[in-house]
Amino acid sequence: MKTQVVSLFCMLAMLGGTTTAFAGAYGEKQQPEEMPVAPPPVVTPAPPPVAPELVLREFAGFMTDAETSRGFWAELGSVYASETDLGPDQQLVNTFLHLSYGQKIWEVGALVPYLYYDVDDIGSDDGFGDITAWGKLIPLRTDRYQLGGGLLVTFPTGEKSFSTDEYGFEPFVTGAVAAGPVSLRGSFGYVISTGDVNDALDTEVAVLAPIGDMLVLRGELLYYHSDDVDPVTFAPGVDIRFALSDSLELLLRPTAGVGITDEAPDWQIGLSFALTQIAG
Repeated sequence: MKTQVVSLFCMLAMLGGTTTAFAGAYGEKQQPEEMPVAPPPVVTPAPPPVAPELVLREFAGFMTDAETSRGFWAELGSVYASETDLGPDQQLVNTFLHLSYGQKIWEVGALVPYLYYDVDDIGSDDGFGDITAWGKLIPLRTDRYQLGGGLLVTFPTGEKSFSTDEYGFEPFVTGAVAAGPVSLRGSFGYVISTGDVNDALDTEVAVLAPIGDMLVLRGELLYYHSDDVDPVTFAPGVDIRFALSDSLELLLRPTAGVGITDEAPDWQIGLSFALTQIAG
């Protein structure tokens, strides 16, 4: 009997220990599995906006300029010139429309002039002059240099005494060098005409200096040689730029002119308005 009681207690002790062990195992609170923490997202700052390229254009030398339009360019202007050194006093008004279209290395365009002159003791007259079309290619273009060439073609479309009645051809070379923000430019052309019109040399140098994003100062020296006629004119001016939208701007282009030689008009003054696309 005593042996059975001892055996029972032993069994109960073993059962109680086993139950306690299982109770402890099942009674422990299960710890959640440790999940990997995702790294914080990397925020890449947006690149700063790229400022549109400031395209500097000549006034008198627009057609042979080493720069090109970046899209369309439409310009309407008028220049008044006075000459008193050679014979009777003369006044000339050249009102012009020029349209061009281009991209970074090429440009095509056309110039339509309407002319008025008044000569003392002779009278006055007005009419359309000859239309000039041009095309140019600037294959060499770096941050500092530009070099290219093109061709001007003049058609005998003018009225009355405002036309040579001949076709004119002017192949030219043109280039530019950047000196900081200032652009130094030059072009050289040789004018060939049909009929009895004499050949001529057409040379031009210019300096264009931007002041901020709104103003560009211009200085152009124009030289034209034909037979014994050598007119030289200095033409200073300024471009005042107004952004109309992200892609369009309006340029106000007042210009003057001073004759360096007797064959050139004594003085000139002009103004034009140009609507053009902004270079991206």
